[in-house]
Amino acid sequence: MDESQSKKQSQAGKSGRMTSMTAGAVCWICGTAAGFMLPLVAVASACTLAGIGLLLAWRRLGQARIPALTCALIAIAAVLYTTAVIRYNQTMLHLPDEGETSKATNFAGTIAGKIKMDGDRLSFVLKLPNGEDVQTFLYLASEEEREAAYVWGRGDRLQLAAGTLSRPDTARNEGLFDYREYLLRKRIHAVLRVDGLDAVTREAARFDPVSPHTAFLRVLDRLQAAMAVKLDQIYPPAWSGLMRSLLLGDRSELDPLQFDAFAALGLTHLIAISGLHIGIWLAIWYGLLRRLGMPEEWVRVCAFGLVPFYVLLTGASPSAVRAGCMALVGLWFWKKRSLRGGMTAIAWTACAMLIYDPYYLMDVGFQLSFAVTFSLIVAVPSLVRVLPLPGIGLRSFLAVSIVAQVASFPLVMYHFNGISLLSLPANLGIVPIFTGLVLPLGLASAALAIFWESGSQLLAFPVSRLLTFVFEAADWMAGVQSVLLVGASPSLAWMGIFWGTSACLLHLSLRKKPLPALLAGLSLLALVTFGFQAERWSREGWVEFIDVGQGDAALVRTPQGKAFLIDAGGTFRFGKQEAWRARRDPYETGKDLIVPLLRKRGIAKLDAVIATHGDHDHIGGMPAVLQRMKVGTLLFNGQVRQAESSKALFQTALEKQVPIKSVRAGHVLQADAQTELRILWPKEDVYRNNSENENSIVIWMRMGEATFLFTGDTGTVSETAWLSAFKGGELIPACEFRAECAVDVMKVGHHGSRHSTSHEWLQYWQPQHAVVSAGSRNAYGHPHPDTLGRLASAEARIWRTDRQGGIRIVVKQGGRELQVRPTLTPIS
Repeated sequence: MDESQSKKQSQAGKSGRMTSMTAGAVCWICGTAAGFMLPLVAVASACTLAGIGLLLAWRRLGQARIPALTCALIAIAAVLYTTAVIRYNQTMLHLPDEGETSKATNFAGTIAGKIKMDGDRLSFVLKLPNGEDVQTFLYLASEEEREAAYVWGRGDRLQLAAGTLSRPDTARNEGLFDYREYLLRKRIHAVLRVDGLDAVTREAARFDPVSPHTAFLRVLDRLQAAMAVKLDQIYPPAWSGLMRSLLLGDRSELDPLQFDAFAALGLTHLIAISGLHIGIWLAIWYGLLRRLGMPEEWVRVCAFGLVPFYVLLTGASPSAVRAGCMALVGLWFWKKRSLRGGMTAIAWTACAMLIYDPYYLMDVGFQLSFAVTFSLIVAVPSLVRVLPLPGIGLRSFLAVSIVAQVASFPLVMYHFNGISLLSLPANLGIVPIFTGLVLPLGLASAALAIFWESGSQLLAFPVSRLLTFVFEAADWMAGVQSVLLVGASPSLAWMGIFWGTSACLLHLSLRKKPLPALLAGLSLLALVTFGFQAERWSREGWVEFIDVGQGDAALVRTPQGKAFLIDAGGTFRFGKQEAWRARRDPYETGKDLIVPLLRKRGIAKLDAVIATHGDHDHIGGMPAVLQRMKVGTLLFNGQVRQAESSKALFQTALEKQVPIKSVRAGHVLQADAQTELRILWPKEDVYRNNSENENSIVIWMRMGEATFLFTGDTGTVSETAWLSAFKGGELIPACEFRAECAVDVMKVGHHGSRHSTSHEWLQYWQPQHAVVSAGSRNAYGHPHPDTLGRLASAEARIWRTDRQGGIRIVVKQGGRELQVRPTLTPIS
């Protein structure tokens, strides 16, 4: 055997081993996914069936027996391991019942991670003596307490004299962010809240030989904080928060508007620590160490330490860990003078991370990072050969952008339900600026700031100018609503078909088969147009009473796809707040609840937004809706208040050029052939005073044969006035000359207060279902027991958002059947 044949056999052997290693890692990843997707009984059944199938096919497998058996055993082991991790993720604490709190006294523990300070609130994870973690929120009483808390850090021991313990909040509207599930993935089952430092005794961290890594991580925390201060000094306030996120992975000071603009264009990967950051980090250190005369072999050795150092310094997010592991594998191949094995590296990096913590699989950063990296390795070399463009550099750059967009599209739609069609042009235009200028100059300015602050400011100046240009361009593109693609979360089957069809399109293009490639392209277009937007083509109408806390919001979707929002809740702010207490990105009902819910339901446009009256708990969330959604018309009751929420609503409507129309009793809105909305109240010549509640818009809606009544905040005064004026049914032809006008669903007035929903009102409308929109544990005592008693006497089925979360009522069979779907467990 000559030397060339021996070399070929050796390479074939290496290739075979890499393929086997990759296959084993993929089997573990698939097994982990199955462990999350299947219940315990299904897992046991699937493992049994797999074993039986393998035995039956044993003789036919031939030489593939051992690989098949090995792969099956790896997958089964992964399933069992993941199932065990999920099963034993339990708490040892005695927690109060759902929605309740209990007093926590003499709670002791150690701060287990970085402390986040936001206004008057500290948040951190407290590790108890039994090893369990508790999410802790400490609310500061004064600015002096805030200054005192700056010296706190990882490893400090705390003794908490008093606090309240509760279970984490679960999602109160179907499909939205579930804080309990989020903490569960971090193995946290309880939330502790403490008021003021008077209840806290702190002992500063000391070196513990049993856990020296805590001291090391504390040093990294301090180093990151020191670097953040340096960035604040050399960059203007407008960009220091962005540079913190870009270089250090610290998003605590990132401007929410900047993040929203980047997120709308699919550019958040630029401000998440990734392989690009680590590559530039290593390039800077490589050049510096080589210039100092260090031999190349020693530089490579140093690089193995610099990678994990940077990953830990930036917070060790899943994308950073993935990039760090890939970089270490790449360094190993570089040391061995080999560039092969990229697929094996990514497969085993994912496998190792899932063995360390299977919950990584549920992290959106993990999913996006590995999906995009895998696709780049597989598809870019082939796509470069297909693109009809001059120059390998241009083709490579365009191929990377296209593959990244196609690979991430299903995941972006699944998690965020929207992406701008300008995302690809934005990536093509902005990514080179970030990768070629902003990121290298930013890292260099941060490093130089340690030794020479004036020199670092010279580098920071062009970076700031570039960021100004980039953000203005991104903000403009993100604001173009006409190119925003919105859809409900697609199914896993649709996602698999989309990726498979994309792969077929690339393969057929490489094989130079134009007709099949054209068919694959049209199939891909059909998937995007019709597939994941199935809700748009559904002929099923529904009404969703959104749990907005102590407020009102209802979303109507007609059988022909029209959408209406009746009220939008509002976040209360009590009294004038001191400046130091202000949160960086305070919770806002419209931005953080209504808009995400609309997109989760696949609604890209609201044909009308109806403000029943001007109270903040009904219209406070509307400005954010008008800013972020396409809206046909804004309807209101004709009264304009001088309150800030009313001013903000009408100002936003004018800025967004949304038509504004006042309505009165008798106005009819024909939504589609099966749906009409009739305004029953207010009527100016019957009742008019300064009461916003009593002048609320009251709407009677017919959807097929089903009828709904929306009552805003009306009380017994306006109920009596309406019955006196219109009890004969003049405003509702179907009820004319009748003593009653039965409706299927009534939204109970004024959150179920004592002075609403009178006996006479119920006797006229005779609702089968009554929905009360009130906040959980609200301070007003809504709904009042007297009101609940009257509803019970009227034999109405009562549904409450304070106990059952959001409530969706689906109109089936043309309105002959109603299906009520509460988000939380129904009450008896």
